[in-house]
Amino acid sequence: FGPGVEETLQEYGIKFDTLYYPINYNICSSIIQEMEQVFFSDRFLRDQLLNVKFNELLIRFAQSLQNDPQPHIDKDTRSAFITFRLYVLTQLDKPWTVKRMADGIGISQSRFYALYKDIFGCSPTTDLIRSRIDRAKRMLALSNDSISNIATQLGYSNVSHFMRQFKAIV
Repeated sequence: FGPGVEETLQEYGIKFDTLYYPINYNICSSIIQEMEQVFFSDRFLRDQLLNVKFNELLIRFAQSLQNDPQPHIDKDTRSAFITFRLYVLTQLDKPWTVKRMADGIGISQSRFYALYKDIFGCSPTTDLIRSRIDRAKRMLALSNDSISNIATQLGYSNVSHFMRQFKAIV
């Protein structure tokens, strides 16, 4: 970020050099994706639009901090879920199921599902599918791999199933 970011963060009630876990990360992710598209374009008023999107990101993030609906989830549990989610999302080629993920945390499937949805704002399956499709979009844009090869690298054993999910989301 550029100069003045500390003052902007302070204005929105966001502490500088502090690690946050947004409640609804999907909103932040979509804004960041929009910023990425704008950044790589050469459209008129690109820098101004990036500024607007950056402010929108900070505002949405600050709003999520004010509306934390998860006071019942202790810090250690939340931290364990965040760490495990990062582990899963770095291994998208594995055959993840809710049972396998729940076993990874060491709790029942129903408890895992409920906590995951509370912490991340979506089901573990939805999160996994979105993450695979997001990675597929990047792979399709940046590599010469075939669709079937990309599907396999992302844990799909059926290319048609991958293509249906991709089309439904993209």
